[in-house]
Amino acid sequence: VSPKNPNQVSPTSCLSPESGTARRFTFSAKSKAPSSSSWTETLPHVLYVVAGLSWLFAYISMQHSNVQLADLRIELREQEQSYNEKLRLVRDSRQSNRALQKRISKLIHTSSMLEHEIRVEEEIDEDGTAKKRSAKKSKVKRTMIVDYMNNRLEALREKEKDLENFIQEDSRQNLVNQFGMGPHHVKVKLQFLQGKKKLDKGNFTMELASEDMPHSVNLFLTQVSNKLWDNADFWDPIGVTHVVSARARLFTNKESRMHHFRHLGVDRVAFQEYSPEWPHNKYTVGFIGKGPEWYISAIDNIYNHGPGGSNHDHLADHHADPCFGRVVEGFDTVDRLVLMKDQQQPATIGKKTESSQITVRIIQVEIL
Repeated sequence: VSPKNPNQVSPTSCLSPESGTARRFTFSAKSKAPSSSSWTETLPHVLYVVAGLSWLFAYISMQHSNVQLADLRIELREQEQSYNEKLRLVRDSRQSNRALQKRISKLIHTSSMLEHEIRVEEEIDEDGTAKKRSAKKSKVKRTMIVDYMNNRLEALREKEKDLENFIQEDSRQNLVNQFGMGPHHVKVKLQFLQGKKKLDKGNFTMELASEDMPHSVNLFLTQVSNKLWDNADFWDPIGVTHVVSARARLFTNKESRMHHFRHLGVDRVAFQEYSPEWPHNKYTVGFIGKGPEWYISAIDNIYNHGPGGSNHDHLADHHADPCFGRVVEGFDTVDRLVLMKDQQQPATIGKKTESSQITVRIIQVEIL
């Protein structure tokens, strides 16, 4: 810096990189301010750039919004189609249910008529033996009546069989729609207790007769899917040793659950379905009558619960308890249920104490 003028920088020599000769440069401490005319020329360009960027951002945002709107329209269309499909299924199910209820009512009416016709025939036989009429006239009249009654009974039985076939086919379709193709399996989880003390747990698995017993299996799986057998109990009827039964009541307070079964319409089968492919052998599962309670056979129960067995009257000699499954895993647990009566022997003779009583709680029944 020049000592005379602090604002003036003294000349400095440097070598030029191209020629190698010394050049003199003069530096000034004061910078020259830009003129107003340069800002006036630059401002429109800046505004053009800002406007272009704004337009580009708006265009990108609009394209993104259009893509989102198209996705929303597709999703809305899919949801609408799904809703319409579900609505159609509900309508079809209601119509099928109404048709099934009509068929069931007709089946019940037909069964009542069949029973009435048989009783009338029995009364005619009794009157024929009790009253003394002329042999020829009585024989002719009785033959005509018997022929008429037999034809009537045959027609009613055919009608009853047609109704049963219709109910089976409808149940088979509902079974596939709700629970998929068979064979179906169900696992039962148990808790053994002595008084209030928890012992060990056990479980067993059942294979269901989905193909041969669709109506009974559909009813049972509907009960299971609605958790009607969770927290229920196995009970041991006094004097009954050939079966162990699951009771439709709460384990905790022994309150009946039948009102839940009736409310859902799964308290009984429309008819006592039976297949010779599923006899009441040991470890098979069947409904008690028309249900909803079920049992496991501790022995071969073909005579006790099969067609025309000791538990069915002569009016329905082809009827039997529906045998709709069999145990395929957990036989040790089932054997323990069978021997549960021996484990419930009281500590004091003649008095059954609370601490010695063995009870079984059904923790859960689940579809595999």
